[in-house]
Amino acid sequence: MRKTTKKVFQDHEDGPQGVQGERGPVGPAGAGK
Repeated sequence: MRKTTKKVFQDHEDGPQGVQGERGPVGPAGAGK
């Protein structure tokens, strides 16, 4: 799960929190799984 999130959101290496804050719609979709 962590490898997929990093591959999909390489821009946000911070993690799910970073993606959720910057990209709401994309954050939950990737971090949620």
